[in-house]
Amino acid sequence: MNSRFTEPSTPTIGKLESTLSQLTHAFLKWIRAGKTNLGLVIGAAIGMVGGLIYHSVNLIFMPYLRLSVVPFGVLGNTLLFTGFGAFLGFLTSLTEKRYKGVLIGAMGFYFCSLTWLFLSRYLPYSRMIDIGLYLGYYGISGVFSSFYIIPFAIPVRILIDRVFETLNENRPIQLKFKHYLIALFACVMVGYLGFMPRYKREFLERVNVLVQTAEASSNIQLYPHPLEHEWVAQSFKNHANGKYHLRVEGAFYWGAYLVNYQEPVMLEIVVEFDNGWQLTCGFDYSGDIPYCVGSDLFTRTQTSTL
Repeated sequence: MNSRFTEPSTPTIGKLESTLSQLTHAFLKWIRAGKTNLGLVIGAAIGMVGGLIYHSVNLIFMPYLRLSVVPFGVLGNTLLFTGFGAFLGFLTSLTEKRYKGVLIGAMGFYFCSLTWLFLSRYLPYSRMIDIGLYLGYYGISGVFSSFYIIPFAIPVRILIDRVFETLNENRPIQLKFKHYLIALFACVMVGYLGFMPRYKREFLERVNVLVQTAEASSNIQLYPHPLEHEWVAQSFKNHANGKYHLRVEGAFYWGAYLVNYQEPVMLEIVVEFDNGWQLTCGFDYSGDIPYCVGSDLFTRTQTSTL
């Protein structure tokens, strides 16, 4: 009895192996052609692994919260970080002088940081006044903070130099136990940087409980304190439908024209429902929630105020 599935013939396997061998040879030849090519590859690999860990760590350790990963989701952000890593690897390996490459890579990290800041924090709001103010602030302070990347750029440049020398000498690349430890340490550090601090996790949990409590109540008079304003409560009742996701945003100063609250807030938790409506709750420096406001109310109030 003939089987529907047949094993690939030996010539087919041999042709596939030959094609893979040719591609590998061409890839290694391209890497040996210049150190910047190797920098692109190593930087992209670091960016891909680091980006995947950075954007997944909170989803893994807080599965009980529906967290939103802005602006492009885990896979989209990982691809973006892969591009950032390739760009930084290219800059770090751009010059023969190691210290110059490290400094250029640090400045490149500064521009990547500004790009990420714009895409992840301010682009979703489309508030040009806040974008200009905050990018202006980070544009100045970022010049100094970019030099913190130098201790991380140095081992990357050393790795690029060592691998490039090994490839051009046609020696096999041998990884020792310490190299695996360094890679593990780098992954842990990236995960640590992406993991939210305890106070942010607590704020997310509190807003999640607040939303669930309000959804379970049929009377707006019984809504929790941050939703007690009648126009906010009515907005929540009318628009808070379906599933939602939570995210942490940098605090915007909205002022007294929203809820007669004039003190600055530390950060904001945004609750984004599937129908597009958003509830934003601010936390002040004492850990209280002075206000919550819906996106429909904010748009109308902001338009009439500016």
